[in-house]
Amino acid sequence: MEPQPALALGEIWIIELVLGLLALVLAHYALKLLLKFIHKRDFAVPSLWREKIDHVVRLPLQCILWIIGVTFTLDLLSARFGFLVLVDVLPMIRKAGIVWCLAWTLLRWKTEFFQIYSTRPHHKIADMGMMHVLGRITSICVVIIALMIILQIFGMNIAPLMAFGGIGAAGVAFAAKDVMGNFFGGFMLYITRPFTVGDLILLPDRSIEGYVEEIGWYLTSIRDKEKRPIYLPNAAFSHSFVINSSRMTHRRINEKIGIRNEDIAKITSIVEEIRSYLSSHQKIDANLPVLVFFHQYEEYSLEIMIDVYTSAINWEEFLACKQEVLLAVNEILVKHGAEMPYPTEVTINRA
Repeated sequence: MEPQPALALGEIWIIELVLGLLALVLAHYALKLLLKFIHKRDFAVPSLWREKIDHVVRLPLQCILWIIGVTFTLDLLSARFGFLVLVDVLPMIRKAGIVWCLAWTLLRWKTEFFQIYSTRPHHKIADMGMMHVLGRITSICVVIIALMIILQIFGMNIAPLMAFGGIGAAGVAFAAKDVMGNFFGGFMLYITRPFTVGDLILLPDRSIEGYVEEIGWYLTSIRDKEKRPIYLPNAAFSHSFVINSSRMTHRRINEKIGIRNEDIAKITSIVEEIRSYLSSHQKIDANLPVLVFFHQYEEYSLEIMIDVYTSAINWEEFLACKQEVLLAVNEILVKHGAEMPYPTEVTINRA
């Protein structure tokens, strides 16, 4: 009698299955060693990103390995036991799973990038708002592209779907034009950044002044000086002038002070001393015009104009600086023996 082979030719699939599972285990081990090697070696990549690589890449790559291993196993079993439906479907499932895992990896990279970016102290709130929008757009684009590729893998023609989606989107946009207007208004606020959360803004045509608390996709929340919340649709900013007081570079002191008509002989020396005092003041910007002049004759007084810019932006600091200037001007008048007429009239510009 002839010796029988250890395994019949029809049972070779068992060897293939064992080798495939063994390859899967070795691939897992090799992935672990590779990530450990990258984490320890001093590459040009910053250490913070080397630490993130293990968190971002490990799980998606393990899922890819399992998808390949499971579909390979099912492929062998279906071929062995005659499940022809699975033979045709499994390659598509394998490709779709790999595409989705790659998209998942990109989304995890995006999340970690924006998280690292947001923890850096030198970035402004305006930059964070912009990054928030870019993060959402990136996520939407990655998901849509991945879904389109998966649909093509399963043999679906996406051209009619895209055409139908375009028609449907146009219909929805027309039916909800106010909602879409506010949505794109919020998007433009993030892009153009006329103000950010915490800024003091003024809308003169709507008589609204307050601090921005939140910039949403549909509404912007403003807290006015009376501490009342105001919810303004984002589309309103496309038709309104917005004054951002928080981005002022200077505040203006604009005063007109009157002295008696009989002090006209002293007015030249008074004006010169006030101008000299303001030019040397620590909080008055001497690089901008320091205007101190005898301005005009009034009915009961001689009017001196003071028009300067202070670097004190904060409202409380500005008031303190203005108070200091006005008291110093009064001391100069007293020093020269000049007096304000009665009734005294001081014109104040609250800009």
